[in-house]
Amino acid sequence: MNNEIMEWIKYSENDILTAETMRNITNPPLEIVCYHCQQAAEKLLKAFLIKNNEPVVKTHDLTFLNSKCIKFNKTFEEINKECIRLTNYGVNTRYPDIMDIIDIDMEIAINDVKRIKSFILEKIEEM
Repeated sequence: MNNEIMEWIKYSENDILTAETMRNITNPPLEIVCYHCQQAAEKLLKAFLIKNNEPVVKTHDLTFLNSKCIKFNKTFEEINKECIRLTNYGVNTRYPDIMDIIDIDMEIAINDVKRIKSFILEKIEEM
């Protein structure tokens, strides 16, 4: 695997580590945890696109990125609902009072990004 792809994956792993670490503190900042989950998923989708010689697009829209991945591998449709759920955390969590996030949202976000990570890493290794 080339160095650029490894860098994107490493950065995504740091986002996941940050989300999981913050999840375990007293009164975790839910929106920040969810933001890091979205960021990790974004980087993983971009790693797959780079693996397919697709230029990186500056966007936080996971559904858009996933639609680009689907062009290379139809099975990416399997992670569409996870991408839909995580997308809004990329921008809307940066500002106060835009989203009402509760503990279960944080847990779902962490589970979604873990699913996306294992799915994408498996697809990259198959190539």
